[in-house]
Amino acid sequence: MSAKTQKPTAAQQKFIDCWNGNCRESAAIAGISYAHARDLLTRDYIKQAIRNRPENREVIADRRERQQFWTHIMRDENEATAGRLRASELLGKSETDFCKKPDTGNNFSFTDFVKAISERRKKEASQMPTAIDNNGIGNVLTDRETSSRYLTSASLSDKNEEHRP
Repeated sequence: MSAKTQKPTAAQQKFIDCWNGNCRESAAIAGISYAHARDLLTRDYIKQAIRNRPENREVIADRRERQQFWTHIMRDENEATAGRLRASELLGKSETDFCKKPDTGNNFSFTDFVKAISERRKKEASQMPTAIDNNGIGNVLTDRETSSRYLTSASLSDKNEEHRP
């Protein structure tokens, strides 16, 4: 079938109706897998159907639009007090006004945090066991090398202890 005569199925039409510019979100809303949604977007008749959607269709309000609505309700003196309070509460929640931030007692900036982590890593690296290779150069052992050497020596010592009276 050509792209002009192909009609979307009910599931495909639901994906077309849910299309918001984000494939993963649209697939989740439409109830189809992300892989299937990506496949649908490769089909010309699906792309055409998305382009030809009516512009005046209902769209879910985004964060900014909700906040503007709540602000309008909150400031409207003709609105009931309970409605105005609820609007101000929802607006505050959307702005994380009611979230308590834990006080760690440290006023580290991000750069202080990065410096502290860097210093800690340098300290840990200086304490790691090293081995001397054939060239006489000390190399830091990886965790795998360290653990395999430990296990080998531990298993040998266990075998020796088993044979002792």
